[in-house]
Amino acid sequence: EKISTVSNKNINLQNYIEKYSKNKIPKDIDTIIIGSGISGLVTGGLLSLVGKKVLILEKHYLAGGCLHSFIHNNVEHETGVHYVGNISKRQKILDAITDKKIKWNLVGHDNNDIYDVIHINGKSYNLVKGKDNFKKQMKQYFPNDTNVIDEYLELVEKVAKMDFLLNIKLIDNNFIYRLLKQIYLLINLDYIKYTYLSTYYIISSMTCNKELIAVLCGQFGNYGLPPKESNFFIHANIVNHYLNGGYYPEGGTSNIADQIIKFICKKGGKVLVSANVEKVLIDNNKCIGVKMKGGYNIYSKNIVSSIGFKNTFNKLIKHEKYSPLVNNFDSSVCLLYVFINLKGKIEDYDIKSSNVWYYEHNDFDTMMKEYYNDYTKPSPIFISSSSAKDLSWNKNSPNN
Repeated sequence: EKISTVSNKNINLQNYIEKYSKNKIPKDIDTIIIGSGISGLVTGGLLSLVGKKVLILEKHYLAGGCLHSFIHNNVEHETGVHYVGNISKRQKILDAITDKKIKWNLVGHDNNDIYDVIHINGKSYNLVKGKDNFKKQMKQYFPNDTNVIDEYLELVEKVAKMDFLLNIKLIDNNFIYRLLKQIYLLINLDYIKYTYLSTYYIISSMTCNKELIAVLCGQFGNYGLPPKESNFFIHANIVNHYLNGGYYPEGGTSNIADQIIKFICKKGGKVLVSANVEKVLIDNNKCIGVKMKGGYNIYSKNIVSSIGFKNTFNKLIKHEKYSPLVNNFDSSVCLLYVFINLKGKIEDYDIKSSNVWYYEHNDFDTMMKEYYNDYTKPSPIFISSSSAKDLSWNKNSPNN
């Protein structure tokens, strides 16, 4: 069946995104960025903002990474970003690097501000926007664990604020960065504690209620690892990220990529798709350019890889000295997507914008182990309707 490569409803990007050929490469490139996912696009946008000429090379025939959408039977499907939290913090950055400001729709706008529904073995638990609302709802579900819920949310907020090490990565001086890092770790042992102890260990030290533990860990799919394998620092940051609700970009997730790409191109940069980078060129321990499939070399002052740690060193910088480091890291989890087209309007099916996390039982770690050993076993299921989340959907897609 035909899959359309045209993924945007609102703006025409044909003059901005082009298929790779060597005669389309701009001169005097300041930075080559490999990969057009959100990290590559934001990097390109920020560099363009300060006057740098950027070339983004994307292997796929669609730009945007997990932001891209595709059209199937005249219906647009998003591929990765289902909701974003703490949008006020991110809005400032996006406004600076998008051609047109992105509007955000509240997930749960049609369902009492419920952004996630955790469904476990026939029971449903709603996660409601706002810390106080979240707390009140959880206490109704678990009236014998009210103190646990208070303690848990206080700890989540405390741990989520331990972002000092993330912020000082912006420091350009390596000596100052390492010095500040060592001082912080010496005086903040809690950070080490919560990055080394598992999510399950921390929460189970507060309560023995397996169902409550499962509900509080019900969003673990957002960071990929079940409770006994993930660290509490990551868990706390994800939970805190959504406490004030989830949001979805009006016009679909591709609108984020489209608006950043348009901004980059208007600033003199270029985004080329079907651009297969074969390797990074290195001379005297310095990256000087990239070699494209077919043998053509492109040179630049700076090279940024936005295709992930393992792909960068396994595919673009093949050197035996990096093998032990690369092999030390496991690959991320695999996901299977099923896209469903329904004729008619959202209201006809009573579809809500809230996400649903569906689990057969409350032992997530056992569930994942059994599933990885036998793919016929039950696995977690995430159900999401971008049509219901996007308030412009009926206008842009009136018949689907």
